[in-house]
Amino acid sequence: MRYCSYGAWKLGKSVLFVDPKGTSQQCGHCLNKVPKELSDRWHSCQCGESLDRDENSAKLIKRIGLNYESGS
Repeated sequence: MRYCSYGAWKLGKSVLFVDPKGTSQQCGHCLNKVPKELSDRWHSCQCGESLDRDENSAKLIKRIGLNYESGS
């Protein structure tokens, strides 16, 4: 985290660290809770979103960060 912060500082940018805890249990598209076992590697939600659970978590983390930046 220090390395990222330093690199961003040198570029005049800021870094927001988002806690990834629970992001694999929530849909990155509609924000519904979608419980999974650790062995479940695929995310499928009632909203139609269907993708790898790690990709879903990454989309959700990005969404959280962007909402934080915009003040939502």
